[in-house]
Amino acid sequence: MVKCGFQIDWRTGDVQLVENEMKEWRDCSHERIDNPIEILPKDFIAIDFETANSKRCSPCSVGVAVVKGGRVVDCFERLIKPHKNYSNFDPFNVDIHGITPETVENAPCFSEAMQDILSMIDNNILVAHNMVFDCSVLYRTLDLYELPKPTCRTICTCNLSRIVFPKLLSHRLNIVSDYLGITLSHHNAASDALACAKVL
Repeated sequence: MVKCGFQIDWRTGDVQLVENEMKEWRDCSHERIDNPIEILPKDFIAIDFETANSKRCSPCSVGVAVVKGGRVVDCFERLIKPHKNYSNFDPFNVDIHGITPETVENAPCFSEAMQDILSMIDNNILVAHNMVFDCSVLYRTLDLYELPKPTCRTICTCNLSRIVFPKLLSHRLNIVSDYLGITLSHHNAASDALACAKVL
């Protein structure tokens, strides 16, 4: 079975039909426990992934913002060399984030790049602006490398924005950041993670 979607080149307006086998979408799922967060946290990890192509298990960059006591105490980006089976760089993705095969030639693989980050996430609150995307990248790639999954609670600031700012025409991170006066270099993973932390 095939799941279809659309991919838009915002520079030209061209629309491309994208097909994905349903198996990959099912594999993105993981065990979920209903444990709602009732008060916005002051301690959390904000994360953002950039991918080499449309496959969720092709991360080429991760950005992390560490928040403690309501203050950002650390923020960094780490390049990732995609797994050999998913290492092709789609021009569409490259146009978005600017990362090329040459950029990640000497970068660590996912398991090396994420080792300490996974420790930060475990038993913490994980925040992303599009949690469905970033969480699927994380869990799909953990499965690919046969790594254990961290235990964490999650908050999606995109969904939060829809609730708090219902009149915004778009809730993309660049739009929300501009509305809130947050400086952003969009699709730089560290900048996206930092902006996400500030939105929350």
